[in-house]
Amino acid sequence: MQDKFREGGAHLIAPKIPELTITSAYDDEVMGIIKDYVSKNINNVDTEQIYIMGGSAGGGLAWKLIINNPDYFAKGVLLCATGIVSADKAKKAANVPVWEVSANTDPLVNILFQTATWNNVAKYSNVKDQCRWTRFSGQVTCPDGSHPFISHFLAKTIGYNFCTVADKKIFSGMSTVNGSGESVALSWDNSIVEWLQS
Repeated sequence: MQDKFREGGAHLIAPKIPELTITSAYDDEVMGIIKDYVSKNINNVDTEQIYIMGGSAGGGLAWKLIINNPDYFAKGVLLCATGIVSADKAKKAANVPVWEVSANTDPLVNILFQTATWNNVAKYSNVKDQCRWTRFSGQVTCPDGSHPFISHFLAKTIGYNFCTVADKKIFSGMSTVNGSGESVALSWDNSIVEWLQS
């Protein structure tokens, strides 16, 4: 993954909150970890390119951090994120490009919640063309032939950057649109990592 980032890779902070907890209890703590790391590495961190990504409850937490710190994060990736981003909250994050990833058959985070969030993002974003929403309806297949245990666990697709490897299709039944509702064709050059750095 580091090779996919320009100019020698990227710093990576991966705080883990306990499972089945109320994520809001960790908002300040996680933001403090991020800011502390950046301040200690300020000579090596491009503060104009701080990205945040989270999955499931971590996606819900990432959303909260974006909403509460919209000038801090350059972009966000939310994987099957818990909760719903209301219109008022979407307005607070209107200048932050986000990429939402959802699964129509997600047994843990209802697609209706994801749809409500995306509708608010699409309606209130000031950077609609930079935003993305990817929805899976089929089974995800990785290049090694493995499958995530359930559709809620889409992290592997992020690792493979929504692309094809050696002409082998990674997934089926997927669509991606931008905030204006236009279809976005994904390729190696339009992967998550490339999108983050664009």
